[in-house]
Amino acid sequence: MKIFPKVFLTGILLIAIASGFAHKATAQSDSLVKILQSRQYTLHSTALGRDMIVKVRFPDDYEKSDKKYPVLYLLDGDPFFAAATDIVHYLEWGNLMPQVIIVSPAYGFVHLAENGGTDFRTQDFSLVPNDAVKEAHPERFYHFLTDELIPFADKKFRTDPGDRCLWGFSASGSMGLFTLFQDGQPFNRIILLEGNYQPVVDFEKNYHNTHSDLPVKLFIGYGIQSPECRQVIDSLQKRSYKKLTLYSVQLKNVPHLSIPGEGFTLGLKTVYNKLLPFEILLPIYAEKGIAATVEKYQSMVNGPEKDNYNWDRSQLDQLGWAITERGNTDDAINIAKMNALMHPDDDEVYCTLGWAYQNKGDKQTSLDYFEKALKLNPKNTYALERLQRADKAVAFWGLVGSATTNGWDGPDIQFNEDKNKKGIWVLKNVRLSDGEIKYRFSNDWRINYGNGKNGKLISDGENIKVIAGTYNITLDLTDNTDPKNTISRLK
Repeated sequence: MKIFPKVFLTGILLIAIASGFAHKATAQSDSLVKILQSRQYTLHSTALGRDMIVKVRFPDDYEKSDKKYPVLYLLDGDPFFAAATDIVHYLEWGNLMPQVIIVSPAYGFVHLAENGGTDFRTQDFSLVPNDAVKEAHPERFYHFLTDELIPFADKKFRTDPGDRCLWGFSASGSMGLFTLFQDGQPFNRIILLEGNYQPVVDFEKNYHNTHSDLPVKLFIGYGIQSPECRQVIDSLQKRSYKKLTLYSVQLKNVPHLSIPGEGFTLGLKTVYNKLLPFEILLPIYAEKGIAATVEKYQSMVNGPEKDNYNWDRSQLDQLGWAITERGNTDDAINIAKMNALMHPDDDEVYCTLGWAYQNKGDKQTSLDYFEKALKLNPKNTYALERLQRADKAVAFWGLVGSATTNGWDGPDIQFNEDKNKKGIWVLKNVRLSDGEIKYRFSNDWRINYGNGKNGKLISDGENIKVIAGTYNITLDLTDNTDPKNTISRLK
């Protein structure tokens, strides 16, 4: 018997399977993939002397509402419109930016104009003459943008004229910076990614000669191939333009053609919100460690762009948790301490420190931080629970005070927890004298309750006055945020 190679037999088997089940895999129909909520228009430009394609993406609820929307003017619509619609939709879904209309001029290019095609990108976006463009006229595209495209969009769609954002990358990024320094430019948010900014220096100087303010939120992102970006950023910072909010981020180890994806996402989140320290500091920690991370944090906090960052407590919290997951508890503690310095009255930062020291094995320091959290916020159930669990050997609620037999020094008269209802503590037939009492946990003042306003129990409240007699006392802690007590005098 002839033996066939295993590969050959496998191929026959696959062909047989494919033949036998081919009818199940046959596509019923096919069609081009469409970009949802989008349409395409043709707009003749007098400024450019030709027709332009205008790609438009609408928010999900556009047809169901009558409200007006901010507009994102996305240059380079040919390569970036499809990707931009997905990124914007995702950020809208995550509440990281508002719903926007995207208006994107495009050429429908296959070949560059200089090669016989319809792509006039190089011609439109060149700021100075170069090998491909003998005469540069960036003002023509600027007039198309401001005098034709924006009026077209405002007339045809429900736009918010007070909220316009411009995006550009590489050559269109240079065009965006040219736009920035035009008198009366109509954008209040601009995102620019790694353009050729050197020719813009003269435009900026001319603008500065006649203007002291620059009312825009400007994001500039750049990678490893454009040192001139840093030069432009430094120049803008030195000018101290009024009403300019400048955000700048170097995308580490990101080459030119990879800039748009990461830079577009970060730019949108930034100009519609603020820079997120967590996203900036975590890569630095991963690459260079805690010392470089702390140094960068200090430069952000003390630098001229401090107000450009979102200093919500959650930012350093996220960083600390991410560092903890890498097994570096001491580094996480350093981050948490920086957070506590920035948010000294936030009980949650001390819970984080308590947890970190508990994770390290430093029980006493952990309890100290949980106690501090509880004092700042008596309704912090996490801190209370951690303190209650601290020493299970003496985990009980007790009665203490001058009206008790042992006085304020204790030991306390112990309550008994109801066997049928957790959180209900009962003390029966206890003799008290004229004086005052309080409730505390496990003979320790870390957790104690006394009277607040209107007789309600609160953490670290006032002493409770009683007269001599025999009492039944019930302490209801079924809801740690709303403790209650019942004091019944029997005789």
